[in-house]
Amino acid sequence: MKAHNIKHGTLKLGTLHEYRETEIEHIADRHEGYLRFSLNFDGVVKLPSRWFNTLAAGAVQFGGGAAMFFPGHTDAHFDHLYLVESDEETVTLKDSKAVIERKSLNGFVYCMSLVRKSRDCIGIFPEYDDAWFLPESRALNFGVLLGGMLHNAIIAGRASGRHLVPEHLNLESLSVNLEAGPVEYQEREIHVINSNTFKLEEFQSRMARIAFTKPPIPFAKEKEYRFNYTIVSENRIIEPLVKFAILDASPLQKLILHIDTRNS
Repeated sequence: MKAHNIKHGTLKLGTLHEYRETEIEHIADRHEGYLRFSLNFDGVVKLPSRWFNTLAAGAVQFGGGAAMFFPGHTDAHFDHLYLVESDEETVTLKDSKAVIERKSLNGFVYCMSLVRKSRDCIGIFPEYDDAWFLPESRALNFGVLLGGMLHNAIIAGRASGRHLVPEHLNLESLSVNLEAGPVEYQEREIHVINSNTFKLEEFQSRMARIAFTKPPIPFAKEKEYRFNYTIVSENRIIEPLVKFAILDASPLQKLILHIDTRNS
């Protein structure tokens, strides 16, 4: 939109919590950064002990495999547990069901639509009254530069008293970490029927990328490419105090293209 459009000089950098709580329906996602996995283990299934211990969430532990921990809020439990046997490396279950819920910590995000041609963006957000474009080859440079701008805004906010992060943090140890890529559109509830073929590594990957996972309905039409910023200080993830930040976009203007979609 023309307000806070890079080519007009400003940028609005939102947060996960803003998308959860906004009243603007065409960008709202009440479950942004949330995943619920329902895992059904049909028949006799042998699991690595650390996999079982993760799902049991400390209620009971077998073998030498330590439970996995993820940043954010995690709740895991067995709705139904039938334990057959266990040893140092594995736990064997029968006809069991586990549920694990993950909610990522709040952080800054910037979202775009990944399209092949400029005209492909027409109609994705009919409410928007303006557009600009970024060649995919410049996406990494854009993300790194925007991360540096956010870091500078955090420092400037400390000096002005308009704090983006808690006032007590040591800014010398503060960093802004970037993860960028296309959003994956898949259901937030995943039912694993044939768990013998389900790879632990695949599950870990999904758990780690919840900020890049959205349900296909109604979001797949957005074709989202996301820049996700995690603020870290002294090896701890820091959640912002604000729902969004307005930044001076002039450093980014050299990377973008101004295209009239009516002639594309």
